[in-house]
Amino acid sequence: MTRVLTRWLLERFPEVTIFVDKKLQERPSFKYHEFLEHHPTWKDRLQFWTFECHKKSSKQIHLAVTLGGDGTVLYTAWMFQSRVPPIVSFHLGSLGFLTNFNFEHYQQTMTNILRGEGMNLNIRMRLQCSVYKYKDITQHLKVSNIKNRRDSSVDNTSSSSSNSSTSSNNGSNNASTGLVTNLQLNSNENIASTASLASNDNVVVLDNDGGDIEIGNDSDSDSESDSDGDSERNNHRLKELAEQYRKAEIMRKVKAMDSKSGAEVADLESCHENGHALITRIPKPNIEEFMTPSDSYHVLNEVTMDRGSNAGMLQLELFVDGNPVTTILADGLVIATATGSTAYSLSIGGSLIHPDKNSVIISPIAPHSLTARPMIIPGTKHLRICVPATSRTTAWLSFDGRHRQELGRGDSVMITASKYPVMTICRRDQSTDWFTGLTQVLNWNSRVIQKPLGSHL
Repeated sequence: MTRVLTRWLLERFPEVTIFVDKKLQERPSFKYHEFLEHHPTWKDRLQFWTFECHKKSSKQIHLAVTLGGDGTVLYTAWMFQSRVPPIVSFHLGSLGFLTNFNFEHYQQTMTNILRGEGMNLNIRMRLQCSVYKYKDITQHLKVSNIKNRRDSSVDNTSSSSSNSSTSSNNGSNNASTGLVTNLQLNSNENIASTASLASNDNVVVLDNDGGDIEIGNDSDSDSESDSDGDSERNNHRLKELAEQYRKAEIMRKVKAMDSKSGAEVADLESCHENGHALITRIPKPNIEEFMTPSDSYHVLNEVTMDRGSNAGMLQLELFVDGNPVTTILADGLVIATATGSTAYSLSIGGSLIHPDKNSVIISPIAPHSLTARPMIIPGTKHLRICVPATSRTTAWLSFDGRHRQELGRGDSVMITASKYPVMTICRRDQSTDWFTGLTQVLNWNSRVIQKPLGSHL
């Protein structure tokens, strides 16, 4: 059928250049060589695309034609991760909720579109999903802290010589009153892995495995350090100070957790001595806003987070516009658009949303709560879903069923409305096509009509 449509377009519209899937070039059923034998001039007008070269020339595409089912439409929208050309879809698949046109009438349909007879467009909202890894966040924090310490070091070196002398004479006092500037958590063992102490001129780094401590000091007094015994005693004291301030920082976070609107949560029973199992989340504003995500995709249907092959229940934290909403204990979570409300979200009890509404529906998968129900929110909201350190299992993330990847403890995904919607050409108009699909394709509320009273008499 692709060959039939391609040949008709080349004959009927000589000003049109057609791009066909590269896989069809060598396929016997397409008969590409017969095209060139009968019409050698078609060689420049009939070209073949691959996914790689398509990314470079996507702006040259002004109309996309799909022959298949809903999956073909989703794949076409996925190919265009920025601007999407209008899509006209012919039904050749199984369900065909998104494919409005019958291929038997392709000549009339394509003529009306290419001649500019006027067609209605359905502008479908997409979601931009950005993935942030916990190791990238901690690295970003570490680099920021190092930069801040360097900046403060530059300010300190510009002070007067008398202040430098006073600082060197009271080095031990400065170290004892320092502040913990960097606290990193190991998501696997839930223990503090790195602590840094910053004074006016000293930087102390304590390794996780109890290794040596490196001390950097620009003052003259430190350069006069003599014996190895004094160095060992100083190192031992600094280790004790680092441990004390690490514990103090943990207790400060525990006491302040109620005043930060859910930005930090801790298990009070387990926060003893070394502060095991302390759970920290990024406070507002989200640090993800200043980072580059590890992956970012634009999806038409939904983004799904599930437990994958793990047997245990998944724990997810949901934030809306930076505010904590709830902790979800379920097999997963589906964030769907109005277009995706008739797909995976529908099968887990989600509501139907008219495509004219730029809304987002949040549907839990098999939640372990009687009150967990799908929730519809405006599409302008910013969502963040993270896997906390207390989750017994990791999560698996997929975008319209593609690019499946694992989310570890501490990883998160940011979901916002995409600035690149998908435009599909309507057969009649937006509402008529949608309600027709509900009744004729999905058989919505279809049942045998009840007989009137007395009909059996």
